[in-house]
Amino acid sequence: MKKYLVILFMLSLIQLVHAQTQAEMNKKAWDDFAKADQKLNDVYKKILFVYADNKQFIKKLKTAQVAWIKFRDAHLESVYSASNQQVEYGSMFPMCYSMEEQIITEARIKQLEQWLNGVEEGDTCSGSRMRPADVQERLKNYKK
Repeated sequence: MKKYLVILFMLSLIQLVHAQTQAEMNKKAWDDFAKADQKLNDVYKKILFVYADNKQFIKKLKTAQVAWIKFRDAHLESVYSASNQQVEYGSMFPMCYSMEEQIITEARIKQLEQWLNGVEEGDTCSGSRMRPADVQERLKNYKK
């Protein structure tokens, strides 16, 4: 019986440690998205720096990024399409929205990182992406 009470007590302590209000969970989800968004901006700025001499690419990348932002926003609106989102989805809506926004932002980061990771010489489908050594050489002069 004593063993059972100790286990029950330990479980209740664990629940208290991990208990969060919805507002705390919403804030954490927002903070996690904000970190992803900052990383996206950092990756984008590095690409602009590394490829600055390729004006045609930069112009098209900027067009693609504006289109991606419109896609992201439209995607989020389609996922949470109710006219009154807070009423329809409840107090978890801000958390869920931020989590979805983080997922799609992290996917975009992976797409953009191709230009910073580079492609090996001889890759006939490399397009505008440089070789890794060339990217690294240009990044030596990059300052945030």
